[in-house]
Amino acid sequence: MKWQVHQERSAFRTPWVNIAFLDVEQPDGQRGEYHVVRLRDVAVTALLDESRRVLMLWRHRFVSLRS
Repeated sequence: MKWQVHQERSAFRTPWVNIAFLDVEQPDGQRGEYHVVRLRDVAVTALLDESRRVLMLWRHRFVSLRS
């Protein structure tokens, strides 16, 4: 089960960030557009909870499209 990227077009690009539109197809055949932000290796957000624990997340896959 692999996602297939049919087309990618850049909307904005600098040496630090690239914003692109991707036409993707899920393994079940459903197709849609994703907006992708690609950054250099940087921390974007750090969240602290009441116990001062830090939540950090790196999204490395597409999420499922739902109607």
